[in-house]
Amino acid sequence: HSTMSDYTLELVGMSKKETDETNLKRLVEKHLMCPNQVIGVSIAYDLTDSEVNRKVFDMMERRFVDADVQFHDACSTLARDGWGYDAQLARAKDLDEDEDKKEFRKMWDEKKFEGSGSAFVVFKTKSQADAVSLKFSGLW
Repeated sequence: HSTMSDYTLELVGMSKKETDETNLKRLVEKHLMCPNQVIGVSIAYDLTDSEVNRKVFDMMERRFVDADVQFHDACSTLARDGWGYDAQLARAKDLDEDEDKKEFRKMWDEKKFEGSGSAFVVFKTKSQADAVSLKFSGLW
């Protein structure tokens, strides 16, 4: 039984200024000598800034509540009326994804995000992840 972690390796000790996942994916494939074997790269961001942390977690909470409300909407009108939620959270205007996207883009453009020095690389196959791990273990 495989899990996502079987296909994923963590890179550590990276520059905290590295926030371009497309560029990092290209560099990983080149330097780990595994062209076309990486599905994607996910940078772990530093959320120690309290303002950024609060805003990001508020956005995440709204996305979770929105998904839950949409799920319940398929079966019941109670969720639309706030049943089971703080009345403000369940209202569509308060769960506006476009507003969250604008806020996130503003923080991104203002360079509020910095990497933590870690990223996760997801490989197409478990065998490729294992091979890279064996070859480069301890170097990253």
